[in-house]
Amino acid sequence: MAAQGCYGAKNALGAFYRRIQVRSGGSNAIVATARNLAERVYRLLKYGQEYVRQSEEGYNKAYHLRQLKAMAKKAASLGYKLMPETMNV
Repeated sequence: MAAQGCYGAKNALGAFYRRIQVRSGGSNAIVATARNLAERVYRLLKYGQEYVRQSEEGYNKAYHLRQLKAMAKKAASLGYKLMPETMNV
């Protein structure tokens, strides 16, 4: 039920839920978000770490950087090099 409530949440779990929902559908998004939430709770209990709430913007920025890194790695394996496009205004 906690995972279902993440649909409209303005935090990292909400952004995760919506990203998975677009790609795989609502039922898979609920399962994936519940697993993500369970992993966080497990780490909190096992290691005694404090919960640090990640903002939606922070999550999206980290996701974007992971995508760029993966694309650059894939391009390098194919013999290409990615160059950022400069914006001319």
